[in-house]
Amino acid sequence: MAGVHIQVDTREVSQALERLVRFGRRPDAALKDVGEYMQRSVDDRFISQTDPDGQAWAPNTAATLLRKRNPKVLHESTILRGSIHYQVSGGELRQGTPMIYGAVQQLGAGKGDFGKTSKGGPIPWGDIPARRFLGFSTGDRGEILRLLEEHGTGAWSGR
Repeated sequence: MAGVHIQVDTREVSQALERLVRFGRRPDAALKDVGEYMQRSVDDRFISQTDPDGQAWAPNTAATLLRKRNPKVLHESTILRGSIHYQVSGGELRQGTPMIYGAVQQLGAGKGDFGKTSKGGPIPWGDIPARRFLGFSTGDRGEILRLLEEHGTGAWSGR
């Protein structure tokens, strides 16, 4: 994914995945369930306009609002939101977007960070605050562990 993806390696998740493998379970099925859960979680963030920590996204500036039909943040089109997908391969889950501007929305950018236009204007023309849509909330971490444990039920309970 060329745009943006994040990598989170927590001890609890790693240990749960190791238990799945140790007991002969394939982690890809569990990771697909986690990927589906995270898709819903990201979609909820676009609806609530909050980051994984529950903080509201920075509002659009007055100048941006003059150029937009929809006043909601990241709602002018559904391209970014619809481009966020997950992939599971080789015991690894990746979630992100191939849209290059997704990285700017996730991480933010300062005025002129990407150079100048042919007429000498800054790219971007103003500061763009980070509006994190990828990542894990405390609730996400708990649900992910629950899903992994559910896939491991029987493996470590002897069933």
